Amino acid sequence: MATSVYIEPLAAQMFARIIASDAIIKNQQRDEPDLTDNEKFEFLQELLSESPAKFLMKYGGLLLEHHLSYFQKIQDFEVTYRLRELQRQMTEKSRNVVRRNRRFECLKRLMDEGVYFCEKEMRQRDPLLYEHYIGQYLTADEHAALDQQCSDILLSAKILHKADVERRKELLQQQREQEEMVEEEESSEEEESSEDDDDDVQDSTDNTSITEKEKRILHQEFLRVMQLRFLNGEEREFDYSKVDNNVEFDSIEQRCIDEEEKYFDSEEPSTEPS
Repeated sequence: MATSVYIEPLAAQMFARIIASDAIIKNQQRDEPDLTDNEKFEFLQELLSESPAKFLMKYGGLLLEHHLSYFQKIQDFEVTYRLRELQRQMTEKSRNVVRRNRRFECLKRLMDEGVYFCEKEMRQRDPLLYEHYIGQYLTADEHAALDQQCSDILLSAKILHKADVERRKELLQQQREQEEMVEEEESSEEEESSEDDDDDVQDSTDNTSITEKEKRILHQEFLRVMQLRFLNGEEREFDYSKVDNNVEFDSIEQRCIDEEEKYFDSEEPSTEPS
């Protein structure tokens, strides 16, 4: 009867994760049968025992942060170097995940409140993008109705509303000027004539109506672009530090998952070497 080889629980966790990832464990000839899970375990155990540095180089990107504690006891320059690199990458990746999750939770709350991502506010933040997706298809009456949206009869509110309109017009003009500068820099002399033709086409299509279904699609696409911009941290006037560094934006569901992972990761295996 063959004697079973004892594998440390943490090493077994690493092997199981690597195998589950469908990573290539061992290069094989085309006509060779696939390795069984036991053969994969044996190969990984052998590689880890013979060269921890090579194991980290090949499979380190598939490991979880707590797996790296296995290598802390190994006194080897290359292992130490690769360990530091993986820890740095994992720490940054973990921070990015937390930041992204918190921004997504904040986005959901802002959507529920119905102000930050309402059409009027989004137009205020990027009037040129709004014009491309929606504004060019609005009638004069629809433009006027949107300008009056959420306005108040109080004098102070009217003054603020007027200031917002002026600010949006100035921003739109700046964006158009910047867009024209970029187009001029990228355009060659041969393209100038085609640009004139494009302008004529644009002028002729400005008044072309589109269907209500197409308008709804453009509204949805504009909202999606603005949401992605928020998640990517591209809203210049938004204070992301109040979200990125705030645990209140960790969703309850995510907190439960994190706590469960901490609990199971801290549990000591009860199996003893045979």
